[in-house]
Amino acid sequence: MTSGRWFLLAGLLAALAIGMGVSYAASGQPDGLESAVLKAACDGDEACLEGHAGPPVVSGLDPDYSSGWLAGLTGVAACFVIGSGLVLAVRRRRAAEASP
Repeated sequence: MTSGRWFLLAGLLAALAIGMGVSYAASGQPDGLESAVLKAACDGDEACLEGHAGPPVVSGLDPDYSSGWLAGLTGVAACFVIGSGLVLAVRRRRAAEASP
């Protein structure tokens, strides 16, 4: 493998470790922006606020751990696929412009 591929593999593994491992330690409580949006949408109704709070739940998985690593894996994979596609598209376009 070339050094570029090793660098890509190391970066991908680091992103997976962060996305899948650190997401377990994330808080399930809404942050400031999410909280402000919920308060504005619910217009002070406490029952409405309680209904929207909490971590995302994936059907069939333990909401405490399984859905967190699955969300991290999905996010890293999606970013990698989109980023790789953009890089390939730019390379092909530049190659097409450079050829006579």
